[in-house]
Amino acid sequence: MDKNTEKTIWIILYLSFTLIFLLLIYFSNENRVILGFLSSLLIISVSIRLSIIYPVSHKKHIGKLMLFFDLTIVYLIFVTDMSGVSILYTIILIMDSIFFHSNKFSFLIIVLGYISFVVYNASMPSLYPTIGPISFSSLIALLGFSFLASILYFSKQQIIQSTKLSSSMKEIEEKNIKLEKAYIKLKEHSEALEEMSALKERNRIAREIHDTVGHTLTTVLVEMEAGKRLLAKNKAAGLEKIDLAQEQVRKGLYDIRKSVRLLKEGKDLIEFIPSLKLLIEDTQLHTEIKISYDILLNEDIPKNYEKIIYNSLLEGLTNGIKHGRVTEFIFKLYKENKNIYFYLKDNGIGSDDMIMGFGLTTMKESIEELGGNFNVISYPKGGCIIKFNLLEE
Repeated sequence: MDKNTEKTIWIILYLSFTLIFLLLIYFSNENRVILGFLSSLLIISVSIRLSIIYPVSHKKHIGKLMLFFDLTIVYLIFVTDMSGVSILYTIILIMDSIFFHSNKFSFLIIVLGYISFVVYNASMPSLYPTIGPISFSSLIALLGFSFLASILYFSKQQIIQSTKLSSSMKEIEEKNIKLEKAYIKLKEHSEALEEMSALKERNRIAREIHDTVGHTLTTVLVEMEAGKRLLAKNKAAGLEKIDLAQEQVRKGLYDIRKSVRLLKEGKDLIEFIPSLKLLIEDTQLHTEIKISYDILLNEDIPKNYEKIIYNSLLEGLTNGIKHGRVTEFIFKLYKENKNIYFYLKDNGIGSDDMIMGFGLTTMKESIEELGGNFNVISYPKGGCIIKFNLLEE
């Protein structure tokens, strides 16, 4: 039981003892001073046990000894009480033993409480003229004690199960919050990775323009300068230099057009296989999820295929992390019989009624538009598989 539940039971027990004390004094016409004194001892003992002993787990054995002391006081109250109200004290002590001690110990308290009642009842038969023989009244008491104990044991189990369920729900909620944060972080990192990769590629092309085209133009200037000098001395040699300069200009124009064409492609500048590996490695780094992968593509594939495969891997990983409680993925990408095959399997909770969200629906439509086959397989408690193939153009 959690601390709040224990405190609630403490309050109920304490208030019950106080109420019984008031009822006992009210209904007892004789021996009120003795009953008040004994009841006060009982309430003091219970207060010490509930407020000092029980909150400290290693002191609960002291609480057990105090329960025996309380049973003795209750028996003395039995002997003094002529109203029969004092039987309620035994019920509260039984409740105390069941909720705060082991089943074996609480059973012992129930038996001792029942025995004290029977012994007292046997010694004072005249107080119960309407019950009948002592043996019959003992049987009734046995049934009453058994029924009471059953209800209390059942209530204790319900409280324990409710506490466990509440604890499990809280733990699941905390894990979902962590996964949600990991998902957001992964998504942000993936977007940042795309931007950084694109920027890196643009910088590479800028350097290529500087190195190749700049070198070409420098060469052209040198050739033209040499050609001008040679024209006055040797016309043929001068024209040859000018022809070489012209050839360099053509090469420079080709290099510029090539670089500009690459720049216009934007995100397609990202190198495909390294970007997949970076996505996998960053997912493992930021979520502590294991991803086994096997990428067997040795040839270039169409840029639109690269984009679909990258986005499908990102969608599959994020869906598994966010919704499937996945701890491990297996990813395969390979080419076979002029087909490119994508396979992603996880060990998540799965489902027997898979409903595709916006991301998976968009993925399916994009693949089928290119003539590919898309399939999602989900098993209850057995994970999920996303697989598709694209026909090589």
